Amino acid sequence: MTFLLFILLLPLVTCTWPGLWPEYNHEDDCLDVAIIGAGIGGTYTGYRLRNRGLKLAIFEYSDRIGGRMFTAQIPTVPGTTVDFGAMRLNPKKHTFLVYTAKQLGLNIVDFPLNYGNRNETVYYLRGRHLLPDELGGPKTPYNLRPSERLSPSDLLWKLYTENTNMSALAYPSESEIYKIHTTDGYPLYTMSMDNFLSRYASREAYSYLRDALVWHQATGRFGAQIGIDFLTFITDSGVPDDLKTVQNGMDQVPKRLLSAFLRASPRHSVHLNHLLTSMRGRPGNYRLTFRPTRTVAGYTKPTLLPDRHVCARKVVLAIQKDCVEKVTFAPYQSTEFRRRMNAVIPVEAQKVFLAYPYPWTDFNKVNENITHARSNLPSKFTYDWRKGSNGYWIHLPTYSDGESSVALWRELQSQGNTIAGSLPGAQRVSTEVRNRLHSYLSRIYRIPVSYIPETVGGAMQLWDTYPFRAGWHIYKPGFRMEETRDYMLKPFFNHEVFHVAGSWWPNKLQGWSEAALRAVDLVMKRYL
Repeated sequence: MTFLLFILLLPLVTCTWPGLWPEYNHEDDCLDVAIIGAGIGGTYTGYRLRNRGLKLAIFEYSDRIGGRMFTAQIPTVPGTTVDFGAMRLNPKKHTFLVYTAKQLGLNIVDFPLNYGNRNETVYYLRGRHLLPDELGGPKTPYNLRPSERLSPSDLLWKLYTENTNMSALAYPSESEIYKIHTTDGYPLYTMSMDNFLSRYASREAYSYLRDALVWHQATGRFGAQIGIDFLTFITDSGVPDDLKTVQNGMDQVPKRLLSAFLRASPRHSVHLNHLLTSMRGRPGNYRLTFRPTRTVAGYTKPTLLPDRHVCARKVVLAIQKDCVEKVTFAPYQSTEFRRRMNAVIPVEAQKVFLAYPYPWTDFNKVNENITHARSNLPSKFTYDWRKGSNGYWIHLPTYSDGESSVALWRELQSQGNTIAGSLPGAQRVSTEVRNRLHSYLSRIYRIPVSYIPETVGGAMQLWDTYPFRAGWHIYKPGFRMEETRDYMLKPFFNHEVFHVAGSWWPNKLQGWSEAALRAVDLVMKRYL
């Protein structure tokens, strides 16, 4: 009941500017720690510091708690949640997240969709349907060399083990990655995926890997060591990990963290619609400048109201790379900081959910048991999501990443009318989005568009604009990832300014909520 009351009252008590904030810095009025960002990293920071007798405040750009943990309901399917960002976790690897969720009294439940169950998956590549066992075989529509006619993961493994000193018997550890070099002497981590593949694979093999692995970072400007993560993350020939999720949606974690933070002390506070624009000063007396913002229908913009100033002894920025680079702070102009901050590349992403009066994919002509598809169409991934509480059926017809794919959905969202039963504003599904998706679905499932029933609702989220220019970040070539992470946690020895976003976390946890939790934990152990 306490948590429910807090959530109901939150918009009423945290969106206004309290009169106690000084116009200029006075050390007696300083916060002990100012936390920037109310996503998983910011709320976890507040939670970890909550019982230390400190004066703490969390500042959030928008009117929403959770950041990229964003759960919603389609209006016509009440009681059934969809996750626009984080939607699943691996209990074997995401141990901080599982432990924290349980400490908060949340239930960890099955996520039966996994990454797409193997026996329920179809690939649609260059107009041809293939089951997982057929990838690399004679039906594969790519002009591959005989040595390249393998499944995508086997081909990538072959390219690595035959063209580098990487062992063919075991995956390299995180430290061993930097000892891998190509047969012609180049350290692997200094090369991009495109550079590596252009040296050792045919152009058709490059296209095959890009299309069949689906994820944007399978090729491109990302570090070539990233390809190794595809081999340890999930393969097309292996068994997916037993994935879980949080009952009632992933954003229950940051919301519960925030509730515990506020309950711990009357000296703690949270302030929505605050855009951090600049910092100046010294440890013990930083002057933070915030611009008031306003959120309408999911869109947040700065207002013309006067800037406000807050004093803080220490500052924790729980915001991703693309937000940090917009903050004015003199030390941020150093060459080394800018080099490290820009060690990662943003990956734009989006999801569209559509609701139907009944499940219609049972009638597809590919395989009646297909619940998941991967394709080289802009839809990329499709999932059967789940049956709604009122009997309606929710489908995730596109989960895609990469600038070109997301730009298409942004353009289509701006065209046409809003479909009936859609969320409004930033989560609006237009008739053009729905129609384009239906055209793709008819090809994937090999049925006429007329077989697909009229939608009864929908919702979508595009992760391509401030403050979330990206769904996640991936390392460029040439950076030692652990060193960059450690540098970014506390970049300046003479300043009490810390960064706990997952943007710079190395290897397989980069892009997962777990990375932010571990970054917070390291800052706590080393500095706070």
